Amino acid sequence: MQLWKHLIAAQPSEPRAGKSMPDSGKLTRRQVLQVGSGTAAGLALSHLLSDVAVAEPEHQPSRDSGAFDDHPVTLEEARQRWRELGVVGDERGTAALVTSKKTTRAIRNSLRGPRFRVYNMGEPMFPGVPAFATIPPRKFDYVITMYGPLGTNLLTVLEERFPAMTFQIGTQVDQLNHIGIDDVYYGDVPESEIVKFFEIQDPIARWERARQDSDTGNYGPTSILGGTSRLGLEHLGPVVTRGVLLDVLGQKQATGQTDALSADGETLAPTYRITIEDIEGAMDFGGIRRIERGDLVLFRTGWSKLWEDPSRWQEYLETEPGIWLAESRYLAQFRPVMVASDTWGLEVVPAPRETSAFEVHQVLITQEGIRIGEAFVSEELAADGVYEFVFFDTPHRALGATAANNLVAAIGTPRPRPGRGRSN
Repeated sequence: MQLWKHLIAAQPSEPRAGKSMPDSGKLTRRQVLQVGSGTAAGLALSHLLSDVAVAEPEHQPSRDSGAFDDHPVTLEEARQRWRELGVVGDERGTAALVTSKKTTRAIRNSLRGPRFRVYNMGEPMFPGVPAFATIPPRKFDYVITMYGPLGTNLLTVLEERFPAMTFQIGTQVDQLNHIGIDDVYYGDVPESEIVKFFEIQDPIARWERARQDSDTGNYGPTSILGGTSRLGLEHLGPVVTRGVLLDVLGQKQATGQTDALSADGETLAPTYRITIEDIEGAMDFGGIRRIERGDLVLFRTGWSKLWEDPSRWQEYLETEPGIWLAESRYLAQFRPVMVASDTWGLEVVPAPRETSAFEVHQVLITQEGIRIGEAFVSEELAADGVYEFVFFDTPHRALGATAANNLVAAIGTPRPRPGRGRSN
C-alpha cells in the first residue's frame, strides 16, 4: 500500500491513551503518514490433469448489491467478524482456501484450447521508481559491486547491494501484518506483541537502530532487525489458483461510457469509483459467471500506462481510480485469496470520506484476511481476451515481512474478447 500526504485531512491532536508524545524533532507514525514464455509448462500441466475429475466449486453467495454500504470501519465490527469466521489467532487468512483441490480445479478449467501463454504481471523495477513520500523514504535503490579477479582463472563477480529498499513499492502483495485498526491486526493480534522494540515509535529512530545493528552484526535478542513475529509473508506460501480479470476499463471503452474515462480515453478517470454495478458489468463483459473462494480478483483500470511514462508519475501518485467500502464488502463475501489492481493502492483516491485513511485496506486485510495486490500489470491479458487464467505467486520467504515485492504471473489461453455475456 502506498501512503499519500493529503488523505488524512483531520487527525486528533492529543496522543492516544498509553502512548507518549514523541521527543522534540521526532515523528510519530501518524505524522509520517501525513507526509506523505511458458507454453510448454502450461501444456504439461494441462496434460497431467486431463483425466482429473474436478468437482464444482462450493455454493457461492448471491450477488446482492443492496446488502453493502460505506459505513466506517471499526475495531468492534472487525472483532465480531473474526469471531464469526473463527479466525482469532489465525495467520493465513483466505490463503488457506487455496488447497490442492482449488489449484487442480484452476489449472484444469482455466487452461483450454490449443495453446497457452505466460503473462508477466509485474512492473519493471529500477532506482527512482515512483513511490509516495514517507520518512524514511520508500526507495528501490541498488548499486552493482565488483569483485576479483580471483584465483588463477581470474574469476570476476558482479553483485547488487541495496543502500535503500522496501518491499512496499511497485508490484507487491500486502500481507496481514501490514494494516491494522488502532494497533490491532487480523485475528485480534496487538501490534505491541509482534513488533520488536515496540516502545521505539519514531520511524527514523527505528531505522537508525536497524542500521547500527546491521553494521555491527547484531542479530541476537537485543537486535531490532527482522520482521513481525506473526502474520508475516511466510504465511502466504506459493499460490497457484484461479484468477479472474475484471476489465472495467475495457468494458467502459466498449460501451462508450466516456464519463468514466480519462480525457485521452486510455484509462479510467482519475478518482473514478468502481461500483458494484461496474464489477458485475465487467464480469458480463469477460464472460465470468462467478467469483469463487480462493480466487485472485484483478481489476484493470489502465493505470499501468502512467507507470511507463515518468512525466505522468505525479498524476500516478496523487490519484487513482478504484473500489471503496461497499465494493470491498461485496467482494469479501466471495472469500478471494487476493484482490488486486493495476493501480498503486487498489482503492479510489482521494477517498469519498475525506478524513479517512485506506479503509478498504482495513476491510479486506485486517477484517477479512484477504490480501491486496498492487501494480499488477494486466494489459496483455486484456489484449488477448484472457479473463480467466491460472494465477501464480511464489513469494520469497522473508520472515515477518509486510509485503512480497516479487514477480506475479498468469498462464492463460489467448482468445478474442467475448463481451457477449457470461459463459456456461
